[in-house]
Amino acid sequence: MPVAIITGASKGIGWSIANRFAENGFDLLMIARDIGALQARSRELQQKFPAQRFTTFSLDLMDKSQLSSLSQFALATLSSMDVLVLNAGLFAMGELLNPDESPNLDDFMQLHVLSNHYLCQKWQSSFKKGMHIFSICSVVSNEPRFDSPAYSVSKVAQLAWTKMLRASFLEREIKVTAVLPGQTLTSSWDGITLETDRILSADAVANAVWKAWEMPGNTVIEEIVIRPQKGDL
Repeated sequence: MPVAIITGASKGIGWSIANRFAENGFDLLMIARDIGALQARSRELQQKFPAQRFTTFSLDLMDKSQLSSLSQFALATLSSMDVLVLNAGLFAMGELLNPDESPNLDDFMQLHVLSNHYLCQKWQSSFKKGMHIFSICSVVSNEPRFDSPAYSVSKVAQLAWTKMLRASFLEREIKVTAVLPGQTLTSSWDGITLETDRILSADAVANAVWKAWEMPGNTVIEEIVIRPQKGDL
């Protein structure tokens, strides 16, 4: 069976993408910080799809010291790498130069750029023709928000890195797609009253990712921008 690796897989966009690929016969390596939530998600999928394999690995991608163990685990465990969804993310507002800010620019860069770069660097020898990498960026990658400067800087950098990654893998025919969702209904919005038609569902983003995966082998959707019909809040 084909294998999809998904970071930030225990909730939100990552969980919706995990569901979509599981429904279509993929084995999964699901990665997230919360081991309890991750294992619960894995059990849920295993009950629905008993013939498939759902492996979990818990770590904090903002802690670069933990990345080596994930890299080694995947290389030793997986039969193939067919889809890689670099989805793990964190949003926070704040001030760019506040020395007490947490998470700070270093944290955001580690999570949204450097951890993704490390994993692709370590796994690249296992990437084969036809593999597809999805980098879940944000609409702020093109339009930075000044109320969340560290987050915005890291998302701008993530999109630039994704474009460079695509160029690096072009001759090997490995597909790379940047996904730029607008505001999406995830746990970040808990406790906030919203009009349902003014915010994306995580499933809508997962649908876009799946449609990009389904494109013919000689075709790649390089960038997906997806927003609520009425625009951002």
